[in-house]
Amino acid sequence: MDNGIEGFVIDVAWEGSICPYCGQERNPDRSICDMCFKQMTTVVLAICKDLLYHTGRVKQFSSPKNQEKDSGEAVQEMAVYKVLDQFPFDFAKRTSQFKKSLETEGVWFSHLTAYRFIRHLRSDPNVAPPMILCDPMYEIVRQQVYEFLQNPDPDEDACEAFQNVYNIPESSRDARAVINNMIEELERMKRLKIARSQTNCRVCGKELTTGKAICRECEREEMIKNRMTISSSGTPQPLLPSESEEEERSNRGMHWR
Repeated sequence: MDNGIEGFVIDVAWEGSICPYCGQERNPDRSICDMCFKQMTTVVLAICKDLLYHTGRVKQFSSPKNQEKDSGEAVQEMAVYKVLDQFPFDFAKRTSQFKKSLETEGVWFSHLTAYRFIRHLRSDPNVAPPMILCDPMYEIVRQQVYEFLQNPDPDEDACEAFQNVYNIPESSRDARAVINNMIEELERMKRLKIARSQTNCRVCGKELTTGKAICRECEREEMIKNRMTISSSGTPQPLLPSESEEEERSNRGMHWR
C-alpha cells in the first residue's frame, strides 16, 4: 500500500504472520517484520548507543561482583526512560540532515507512530492492519510525524503535538513502548548492555519514586486488564473471606498475621 510519502511503500498484511509493531507481513521464524528488524539493528541501535556511551546521560558504577564478571570494566547504567524520551529528538536530528534517512527510516517511524496511535484509538485487537491505514486519522498523524522528523529544532507546539501520539499515557503499546521493546531485544541479542536501576518501572522503564516495582500508569493498566478478565469470566474473586477461611484463620493462633 502506497503511504503517500515520496513514493515509499508500506506493505501491511490482511492475514498470516503479521508484525506486532507495524502490521506488515513477517517471516514466521521471526517475531517482527524485516523492516522493523532492520531499523532496530541499525538506527535504533545507533541512537541508543550514542545515548548510552557518548552524551553523559548515564551513570558509571563498579562493584567487585561486576568487576569479576566484566574483567574489571565498569558497567555503564542507562536510564531507559530518559532514552525513550530523548530517542525521537535524536532521530529527528538524523532524518532532518539526510534525505535518504528521511525517506526510509523516517517513513518507517512515521508509519509506526501513526499505526500504534490509531490502533490505540480503534481499541479492537482483531482489526486488520489495512483497516488502520484506511482510518482518516492515520494519514493526518503520519504526515504530522513526518514533518516533525524534518525539523532538527521543533518548537514547543510541534513537540507537544508529537508527544501526544508518541507517548500515550494510558497505552502500553504506543510507539514509545515499541522502542522500549526494541531496546530490550537488543539487550537480549547482546548488542546493548544495560544495567537497570531498581528505581525504574520494570514495565516501561520510567523512574519511580514510590518504592513500587511498576509505575502508577502501568499499575492502573494492569488493574483494568484484571477487571476485564474478571468481567469476562463472570466469576469475580470474593472481597471478603468466607466463613471457613475465617474459622481457619482463627485456629492459627499467634502464627497468623
